[in-house]
Amino acid sequence: MSLNHRVVCFDVSRIVLIGSAICLLAFTAGCSTASRTAIWKEPANAATSHSATPASSAPTSTPKPVAKITAACPLLSTGELKTLLGGANSQTKLTAVEGAPDTNHDFASYECKYGSGGKHPFDLVVTAAKQDLSPQEGIDAIAKGNHVVVHKVTGVGEVGTFFTDSDGESLIAVAKVSHRETRTVIFSAPAVVPEQNFINLAKMVLDRV
Repeated sequence: MSLNHRVVCFDVSRIVLIGSAICLLAFTAGCSTASRTAIWKEPANAATSHSATPASSAPTSTPKPVAKITAACPLLSTGELKTLLGGANSQTKLTAVEGAPDTNHDFASYECKYGSGGKHPFDLVVTAAKQDLSPQEGIDAIAKGNHVVVHKVTGVGEVGTFFTDSDGESLIAVAKVSHRETRTVIFSAPAVVPEQNFINLAKMVLDRV
């Protein structure tokens, strides 16, 4: 399978639906808004921003990018996720579940699902591709075909995008070149999460890859 074909498949199965295996749309349909917002506190007057800014409660260290990505869950702990979503003091216990990797010689995808009580509304996907796929091409492939409002995210990696679909899910995707690979961080969550929280989370994880 060619890399371009893999990108198209990734767009359809991992980005539009965030993978049939994780079924976030089914989660949205089956859970109440209260249960989906249990671990963070949405600011009463949250302003939308499309660029990265420091999060006062988020980790501040910037580790060196890993030489080789082998999993998604180690790149974002459950405690860090709660802090970045504004729910550090929440009593909800989150778990992280690593999915089976999708790898071959020119493309690799790793996925970590976060949640509690058997529900996993938060999803992190990290990909690595040979450099014949540029960061811009990777982000364009993610946004392509999504019949939703898409806008650029600046200040995170080389290129990024953010969108919310009609099913109540939001997604951020950012990319950069690291260790001679195009590496992409994709995070999805219920749309009630403020966009700035997505941006701060994506920036922290992208710094690690």
